[in-house]
Amino acid sequence: MASVAASPPGTEEEWHAIDAEAMLAGLKYYVGTSNAEERIMCLANFGLVQPDLEDPATWFYRLLVRRGEDSSAPQAWPPDTRIQRISTITGTRSDIEWQVRISNLTVTGDRTLKVGGDAPRIEESDGRCRYEGFWEDYRYGADWPTQWWSLGHARRCAPNATQDQRAVTIRYSHPREHDLYLGTWLGRDAGRIEVSIDGGMPVVHDLYLNDYNGLAAMKRLAAALPGGTHSVEIRALFDKHPSSNGYYFYFDYVWPLEPQDPPDPPKVYPDVSAAIDFDTDHGYKKPPAWHVWHLKQLGFMGHADVYMGVFWNNKRRRIEATYPNCTVAINAWEPDQPLWINLSGTTLYFSPGAGLATEDIAAHLRAMINVTFPGVWCTSEGISIHIRSRAPSYTFTISASPQLSISQGAPPLDQPGAEGDWEMIDTISPVMTHGARNWIRDLAREFKQAGIGASFAFSMECYRPPVAMAARYWDGEPVFLPIPSHQMHFGPRVRNYLKQMYKECADEIAAAGLPVVLQFGETQWWYFPNASGMPFYDDDTKAAFQARYGRPLHRFLANTDSAHDDIEAADFLRDRIWEYCAEVISYVHRFHATAVFECLWPLDANQGKPAPSPEFRALNFHVNLPNEWKTSGYGVKYFRAEGFDYDVWQKNTRLMRQTLEFPLKLGRPASECMYLAGIYGPPDPPMREAYGMWRNRGLYSFCFWAFDQFCLNSRPVPLEVTTQSTATLVSYRLPRAARSPEAPVAVAYAP
Repeated sequence: MASVAASPPGTEEEWHAIDAEAMLAGLKYYVGTSNAEERIMCLANFGLVQPDLEDPATWFYRLLVRRGEDSSAPQAWPPDTRIQRISTITGTRSDIEWQVRISNLTVTGDRTLKVGGDAPRIEESDGRCRYEGFWEDYRYGADWPTQWWSLGHARRCAPNATQDQRAVTIRYSHPREHDLYLGTWLGRDAGRIEVSIDGGMPVVHDLYLNDYNGLAAMKRLAAALPGGTHSVEIRALFDKHPSSNGYYFYFDYVWPLEPQDPPDPPKVYPDVSAAIDFDTDHGYKKPPAWHVWHLKQLGFMGHADVYMGVFWNNKRRRIEATYPNCTVAINAWEPDQPLWINLSGTTLYFSPGAGLATEDIAAHLRAMINVTFPGVWCTSEGISIHIRSRAPSYTFTISASPQLSISQGAPPLDQPGAEGDWEMIDTISPVMTHGARNWIRDLAREFKQAGIGASFAFSMECYRPPVAMAARYWDGEPVFLPIPSHQMHFGPRVRNYLKQMYKECADEIAAAGLPVVLQFGETQWWYFPNASGMPFYDDDTKAAFQARYGRPLHRFLANTDSAHDDIEAADFLRDRIWEYCAEVISYVHRFHATAVFECLWPLDANQGKPAPSPEFRALNFHVNLPNEWKTSGYGVKYFRAEGFDYDVWQKNTRLMRQTLEFPLKLGRPASECMYLAGIYGPPDPPMREAYGMWRNRGLYSFCFWAFDQFCLNSRPVPLEVTTQSTATLVSYRLPRAARSPEAPVAVAYAP
């Protein structure tokens, strides 16, 4: 190809290339080297041009291409840069969706599902537990590997010598035959324990688990224990798995359970649900039938809320990675004298015949390596071949015959490279992964069969979007959240990406026969400033304001600023949210005319403390609440309110009541109002108060955030209700959970 200059992504331009007869309109190609590449779309191949019919060196193909496809960066490319269908770096085709089909699957053995019944756990704080040696107590916020302890607390110990005795003895009674389980923690720093029951033979259990985070778990200590009184001694040993980093034993509870059939739900709630977060282990790692079965067994038959998250629903490309590599040059050789290359113990031989050019030998070796070794990608140019690992972690040893010389790259072929990161791809169709689309369709089908309606939500957060899509503070810093994710802005590129995401989600819901309900999940400007100011200052937003008003966008410093410091700017920012929503609604309605939309609005993050407090976030309240959300007349049928700081952290019933009543105060009827109540984090969220207040107001939908926390903390059903509730003055550390605002814990008001 002829040399080209760098251009903005999406630029359509004419290129001249040789040997381009096979390039077809509508297909994507790579242009680049073994170290850098760009993705282009061939829009048209106008065919061969022959300026001098007698001189083939002047001939070229005229191509119309679009630059910067799949979020790649358009670059300047010198003459003779390679154009090809496969990646110039890894040798793979990224436009093929990965799929796997499993057939002839047979399940054998006992398929009967049993549950444990309603016997109470014997907590580590129970008076029946007698401790020997030194033990540490856990309370929420302590530097332990998890917060998911029964009732929010546990104990742990770690012997430091064989003579260091650490044990707990539990004496309990149970009237019938039962199994006995231990609530504990499995992880990389766990040791071994010795368990004896009623003075019987001790049994050793290894609590080591080679898992990145470890996990809270139950281990069965005994099966079919007879009814009566039992004594259980659990002793931490100064012994561990060879790979373990410690001797810890975490003691949460013991639990006598009687295997039995799953009971019917104790009560059916036609308007209550628990939100499903796709990004969690209780989301994408579970089959949809599992989710809906559990909701039905809990009796939660109300309108469901499914948040599609920030990590796993979109397609991505690897960036900032380095690949082990080397270059092999062909030196002097003799006909019929074998050449050989050995990669990690496998040797390839090639005997060149007379008349072969050295370039032909390089091409033969390249083809042999690519056919034999799927873990590397080999290219040739002239008398050299370049061998590159297909993944940063793949390493290979290499040796060769005397006719060949090896030059190691950076990193060398036998040393791992940098893993880099995975950047979201927005300029691709479909933008959602095949697995996520299938999961949505299956979940919607399960909801349809169960008679449960559901909303599917996307937010403005995304892990590692292209840099141009990130919202930015006044100083140009991107808005990075510790989830980890980035907050995105409302410019054209973000709109184009998210409206396609909503449309693809609607396609799957509709294909399952479920009414399409889509949620603008925290479709907001980020709530907090950095040291330079608020997060409104991405290039698209600044340019749009400059074009409309002929002046720069006002610098807002804090979320407590008055919108009237520059009402034109504040209104512009507010209306930019609605312009995005209107574009999504219009686009989806082109394909699904009956699709319904809702908004999710966090009062706590937008209000802080109620006016007239100086900590009232007046600017947030203005810019994050479009006028068109205050009524269903513009296409947003439901208004879902949340206030996790008020319920989970402050436990302030007055502010909880304000949150659930907020859409009513906007003038919406109760049939359009939803309440999302937080139950994550601390061990004692005000579930009774939240559900009781919601029930008294008769709103359309009540939903707990979220289903995974409901399971992990064994929240109770039937739901408890209190007619009078009080606020609790308690401080907890902030959560590390998606959709939770990073906010200081405020002082609770008296109700």
